[in-house]
Amino acid sequence: MSQQPRQYVGAENLELMENAVRYTSYVGKIVADALPSTGRIVEFGAGSGTQTSHVMSPSDRLTCIEINPDLQAVLRSKGYQAAGSLDDVPTALASAIYSINCLEHIEDDGAALRQIHEKLTDDGTLVLYVPAMPVLFSSMDKLVGHYRRYRRRELVALLAGAGFRVTTARYVDSVGVLPSLIYKMIPKASGEPSAKSLKFYDNYLFPFSLVVDKVTAKLLGKNVFVVAVKK
Repeated sequence: MSQQPRQYVGAENLELMENAVRYTSYVGKIVADALPSTGRIVEFGAGSGTQTSHVMSPSDRLTCIEINPDLQAVLRSKGYQAAGSLDDVPTALASAIYSINCLEHIEDDGAALRQIHEKLTDDGTLVLYVPAMPVLFSSMDKLVGHYRRYRRRELVALLAGAGFRVTTARYVDSVGVLPSLIYKMIPKASGEPSAKSLKFYDNYLFPFSLVVDKVTAKLLGKNVFVVAVKK
């Protein structure tokens, strides 16, 4: 049985991320750089394809998994192949599977990782980008349907238990930790970011964060980036 994110929760916030041009471009680049140049690729939790477009152009190599039928239609309108579940992907087909800000939406994330493991070829690659640091869990996480935020070491252990060998595990967006903490402490915060605040962060703070991340990659960050190989 396929492990899926909470039904459609957070879909309304996907368009907001189009305001974070530098952020989405950077995440797309580090994910793309970790993917093999040949073989079938699967994106797990593609949303509307905003982030997908920064990873890969539409291709016969790429299948986008997205539970929301409306977002599947959007993906197809952009030229991407879309399916509703990992159940639609044959066993041991994919050379790589990547997932950006999706695993945290799944209650049984261990089961989801085991299913991803089944869909990969031998020595296939898994690339994950997820929210980090449980201390940052706020009304924003609740609004978009997050079950959790991840610690780097705990995510590495979870992947090992699902049959993966982790080759890269580092925190990303260290500067984002402080505004996330401040936001968490705001009484009655709605949990919904504004386009204006996203643009400000993207233009002025995120570039600085990329410099600081070189020092803090093993210590803290708003997100965790992981590359793993099927054992």
